[in-house]
Amino acid sequence: MKLILCCVLLAQTTMGQFADDPRYVKKRAERYMARLNYERALSYLKDAARRLPGDGEIRVLMGECYFALSRWPEASRAFRSGIGIDSRLVGCVSHLPLALIRSNLLDDARREAEV
Repeated sequence: MKLILCCVLLAQTTMGQFADDPRYVKKRAERYMARLNYERALSYLKDAARRLPGDGEIRVLMGECYFALSRWPEASRAFRSGIGIDSRLVGCVSHLPLALIRSNLLDDARREAEV
């Protein structure tokens, strides 16, 4: 009985540590995205973004979720935020011009397409 209780407590402690790790949270969100559950993925990504404000990849993943949900202005903001944090992510953000067009930000879309 003591062994089982010890294992349960250890498992809860370990899972709690993983849940507090933003990298784990990001991977969890990517799994939800793979299952096309974008709302659930966003809940994990928003949490990770609060914990890792300097991680541009999280913002780009949020943009992908918003894009898939046809939430164009939010997608545009998330993509731009991710690129602003890490300019190396520009090549990963192919949906930004289309999100800008669908947000009626045509001049911005032209500028992004020219880059």
